[in-house]
Amino acid sequence: EQPKELVFAATDLGLLKSDDLGEHWLLVDVPGSTAVSALYAPHAAGGRLLLKASGGLYTSTDFGDHWTQLTFPLPAADINDASLSSENSDSLLVATRLGLYSSADAGATWSRNDKGLPASTVSAVLYSAARHTAFAVEYGNLYERQEGTASWSIIPTALPALKIRQLWSSDTSRVYGITSNLGILFRD
Repeated sequence: EQPKELVFAATDLGLLKSDDLGEHWLLVDVPGSTAVSALYAPHAAGGRLLLKASGGLYTSTDFGDHWTQLTFPLPAADINDASLSSENSDSLLVATRLGLYSSADAGATWSRNDKGLPASTVSAVLYSAARHTAFAVEYGNLYERQEGTASWSIIPTALPALKIRQLWSSDTSRVYGITSNLGILFRD
């Protein structure tokens, strides 16, 4: 059977889900939380989703039908971004105002993942399955960590005052950086 195409909407009322391209919406039960501010999915989701809500981080393995709250060391207000790996179903990265956190066991335990990153605000994070690399943005600077390594390294740029705010990638190897002053840039 062909899987249905799902559409989600993160709202102050909660998480809305549609399986008919927005014709009808269902309010998803996220235990202990109402306002949902972000939803994250890897390129090859396989049913895995992560959401940031007023009550913290929640995970689903069945396309959002059921949610489990994760124990995260910081409040939801300190979370800036998150990313799920397409290659390793248990790997999560969370960008916070106090640095980067990672989990290798689907959010059961967390550790600081900032070797090579300054210990400060990380605003964006992204797994790129096609590149076998993770990317992080710390105060506008782009860092990368190759698969199998523990350390992050800065990606030098010839663009003065480059300030990346957000990262995005399609399922290709191209990674896009949304900047405050130069528009959208990409890296092949």
